[in-house]
Amino acid sequence: MAETTQFDPLFPETLTGEVMSIVIKDKDDTPNHVLQLGEDWSVEVGWHLYGHNVAAIGGTWYVDVLLESMGPPNFEAKVGSCNKNLTAFDPTLSSPGHRHYKCVINIPANTPPQAGLYRLVSLITYRNDAGQIMEMAGFRDGPLVHFFQPD
Repeated sequence: MAETTQFDPLFPETLTGEVMSIVIKDKDDTPNHVLQLGEDWSVEVGWHLYGHNVAAIGGTWYVDVLLESMGPPNFEAKVGSCNKNLTAFDPTLSSPGHRHYKCVINIPANTPPQAGLYRLVSLITYRNDAGQIMEMAGFRDGPLVHFFQPD
């Protein structure tokens, strides 16, 4: 299954974005798509926003990581989240009209509760300075992750 990304901006003519990456890391902080149950793991989500209006908006990004089983066992849940202020972009990768963001979401051991193949999805939503959810969001569907229980 190919990973797909979508980003719907607030001002399509002058502002756009993209969910650039999802990196799944095992307990040793090593990128991995095969994880052992009973061990902590994390997801690093990277995205950027660019265009003429990039400096004109304020508020907060809300990043959620969702996990869905591909067959038995039946499991669907939000497994982690983080918030990022729009002013908290990475200055080393950003420039005027272009802002890069990253969130690392730590996920506890035994999430999911059973071994199997799972699909991970990241969802990034936007709330303005008044806390109102706005019509700007991005998501990335994939990758697949295998969780195993050692014998």
